[in-house]
Amino acid sequence: MSLKKTAIEFPLDVLDKELIIRGSRFPESKRLDFKDPDPFLLRDEVMSETSTLYRNFESAIPNPDLAHLDINELARAVMEKTLDRSKERALFDKDDRTDFYEIPEGPAQKNAESIVAITTAKGLVQNKKDLYELKTRNFGEAFSLCDREPFFHQPIAAGGFCTGFLVDEDIIATAGHAVNPGNLDELQFIFDFRVDHPRCSAKKRFPGEKVYKGVEIIGRKLERIGNLDDWTLVRLDRKVRDRQIVYLSQRHVIPKQEVYVIGHPLGLPLKYAPGAQVCDTVKEAFFKADLDIYSGNSGSPVFDSSSHEVVGMVVRGAGNDFRWTGSCWISAIFQKGREYGIGAHCTRVSQFIQKINRY
Repeated sequence: MSLKKTAIEFPLDVLDKELIIRGSRFPESKRLDFKDPDPFLLRDEVMSETSTLYRNFESAIPNPDLAHLDINELARAVMEKTLDRSKERALFDKDDRTDFYEIPEGPAQKNAESIVAITTAKGLVQNKKDLYELKTRNFGEAFSLCDREPFFHQPIAAGGFCTGFLVDEDIIATAGHAVNPGNLDELQFIFDFRVDHPRCSAKKRFPGEKVYKGVEIIGRKLERIGNLDDWTLVRLDRKVRDRQIVYLSQRHVIPKQEVYVIGHPLGLPLKYAPGAQVCDTVKEAFFKADLDIYSGNSGSPVFDSSSHEVVGMVVRGAGNDFRWTGSCWISAIFQKGREYGIGAHCTRVSQFIQKINRY
């Protein structure tokens, strides 16, 4: 009689699908029983997407070839494959996200200094005359993550959160669904929410000079059908003097073009994720790329890996960031071409570049 395969011998996509099918058999109340009992907007949005995914798989049949493995063995195998960076690359095939201090010195690090975190005014409290403190939660506890998850102990912004980038002295670009005339007055824009050293925690207190408000939307498009255009340009309350402006590419995006992304996934301190490629350019308003992103990366700039120019911004992804293991959550790992791994949709720079006077 032939020996049955161990979990690690199965392809990652097979293990992942089995985790979803088995997870759909757990009561939703048990899956969503978090260590941090207080609800908050960011987690609610993320988990509503994940709940939809599980409901879609409720009628799926478990794989008989995996019947001899329990859900913990499946989850451990997925984590092992994720942690082995010698393997293939939503995360896409492995997690390439790193903190600010790990970015190689040079253009990518300079670009990272031009990234802004966007949060609600309620999530950023002015404690003293010119000192603001970001309200945070522990990432691992807030999402009941397995303790081997990257960035488990880091803080996440407790309020709504997304990303933007400096495209002119006083103009931020971000996603159209993130900032609109109705919420502009409620938002604040923060530079340097990041980890600067491996033995340091992320900055949570910011001098007033690092915090900006939006005073005007100078251009915006958000289309739910058709071209699916999604972008906003916001004028800040003053010019940003202490960092460079990113350069927007005026070249065509092409398939297999190597790119990287910088932003604030799930409200985490700034993350740099290299090693991605453009995988589809057929749409007029956006392209697809196998970027390592989470919810909260909306508005994150996508850079060409050679020129370090911005070629697009993240506006949509699969939206199913985690998988349930029976006791905790792990990050989803997507495969290209899978029905629930669509890749990141990135608005092309060409959709808004003409609205910026310096071009």
